[in-house]
Amino acid sequence: MIGWNGNGVYRVLKIDQLDASELNLGEDFTAYTKKECNELLKRIHKENKATGGLKFVTLCYGIIENICLERVLDSGIRNHLRNTV
Repeated sequence: MIGWNGNGVYRVLKIDQLDASELNLGEDFTAYTKKECNELLKRIHKENKATGGLKFVTLCYGIIENICLERVLDSGIRNHLRNTV
């Protein structure tokens, strides 16, 4: 999940599901520019292309520790969230 603060700073929340029973969340404390964030997403997509890569799911807005959310990426978590809610 990519968060944007409105001032050009992008941050990443890593959501990883290696198996159906475990969901791992991790915050990347690096502050990215828009260009760096796009390069990171391209690299992640390329590295995961064999399993479908990254897919744009939706654009949403909200506040999490003063970060406005910009994108939600489909890395297999959508099904997990449907099954757990």
